[in-house]
Amino acid sequence: MRNIYLLFFILAYPPVLAQDYDLTKSMAYLQTFERIDAPTLAEFIQKNAPEKRVFGLGEASHYMRECYQFKQKIISELMNLGYQGLVLEVDFGLACRWNEYVLTGKGNLDSLLANTGWFTYGTEEFKQLLLEIREFNQNNSQQPFQVFGMEMTYSEHLLVYLRDYLQEHSRHTPEVLPLLEKSRLTLVFQPFTAEQRADYWLLFHQLSSFLQTYREELVTSSGEKPFMIAQRMVEIIRQFATFVSQDEFSLQVEFRDQFSFRNLLWAMDYLGDNSQIALWAHNGHVAKRSILFQYDILGHYLEQRFGLAYFTMGFTFNQGEFGAHSQNGFKTWTMPAALQPSWTKSLSKLMSPYIVWDIRSQVSRGGEAFKVLDQMARIRTDVAEFYNPEGGEFMRINLAKTYDALLFIEKSHYPTTLK
Repeated sequence: MRNIYLLFFILAYPPVLAQDYDLTKSMAYLQTFERIDAPTLAEFIQKNAPEKRVFGLGEASHYMRECYQFKQKIISELMNLGYQGLVLEVDFGLACRWNEYVLTGKGNLDSLLANTGWFTYGTEEFKQLLLEIREFNQNNSQQPFQVFGMEMTYSEHLLVYLRDYLQEHSRHTPEVLPLLEKSRLTLVFQPFTAEQRADYWLLFHQLSSFLQTYREELVTSSGEKPFMIAQRMVEIIRQFATFVSQDEFSLQVEFRDQFSFRNLLWAMDYLGDNSQIALWAHNGHVAKRSILFQYDILGHYLEQRFGLAYFTMGFTFNQGEFGAHSQNGFKTWTMPAALQPSWTKSLSKLMSPYIVWDIRSQVSRGGEAFKVLDQMARIRTDVAEFYNPEGGEFMRINLAKTYDALLFIEKSHYPTTLK
């Protein structure tokens, strides 16, 4: 019986490499650089992005200065290459406000970022990205760069946006105004009663009927594109209702990635035929195969849909600071340098502040170059909204099947929080 258990363990948990990882076969695909604004990364983007439809940008932590700074540099290159939009891991309604700002300058940017309900974007670094997009659009009014959200997990901004849209463009708004102003739970990660679930389904059906009934009036007043956004918001209310109607958390989070995929495709259709977008989300969403979860994730669906036209870049780090929630509230965490054999430790031995690893090119080489990456191996554990120091410093990953590129940060820093 003991041997049977041992065999099961070996099959279920294949062994990781037990010594420092050999980068000899990878050196031709590793580029080291000293500064975030060095031309190395820009040249990598210019080489790999032109023929892609979706360029996925992960993050090792939701709250790490270097992740914001690198993403700004990469998105800047993508804008100059003709990409039309950015889809973010944020709720759809909030991103619509940001899009209004980058297109027209409407709103106070500090307020739009500081009062969001998403700690992830309340930083000076993210503000600088939106300012750059706004400046780009002022100089490129014929082909502006737009911003979208793909999340259905937070409904507050969406309901306010719909209310404002209907009040401005329909004289029949009083028919649904009480529904939009009703007090209700707006975050899916809360316990919903049967009555609260039913309330969201009722909201969806009534708003859907309202838009269908008064479509001509709304399109005439606002235009086709704003009406399309209102329609999508109503669809996202349906997604919200579907999410909270599930009792199993595993099914909820699986729906989340499926709905994010649909909302991303909608944004691409909204932008026009053959549109190209940047995707901003956590590593756990942009990866081509799930690292920590037992379900298909956003990156999987994107690879299935776009094949080689989907390119995903994961982010990782060795040591330094980041922000995350804990049982005692939001705080600054500090990670020590990796000591155990891992990709993290091996990359750190190259003694470079930053490294970009062209995994897709190495995998396409085949042979021994492919075998180096096609195995389960340790890497620094990604950090999301919450951090549990008891959860372990490392996770296992098959780089060949997970990312097309990896951006390594030797030392991370806490971002600049907006007041």
